[in-house]
Amino acid sequence: MPKFAFVLIDSEKADVCSSFLSFVFEQEGEQQIRDFLGKVAEVQLDEMDDEQVMKTLQSLRKQVEGSSNAYLKDIIAGLD
Repeated sequence: MPKFAFVLIDSEKADVCSSFLSFVFEQEGEQQIRDFLGKVAEVQLDEMDDEQVMKTLQSLRKQVEGSSNAYLKDIIAGLD
């Protein structure tokens, strides 16, 4: 008995699956963006010097850049 089974689906079903996955990635990516912006808003700028602010923001940026979300990766790639 094979360990893997391959299911053939027609192109219409494949398009629906692809569209659904794109929608899910977009929703997850948008939530990650909102979370990032919320964390940025919580940074206490008045209590930090410039170096501390930059370190904090860079740390938050790395968290977003480390995401495996395809939608978010596309946005980040467009920023560079």
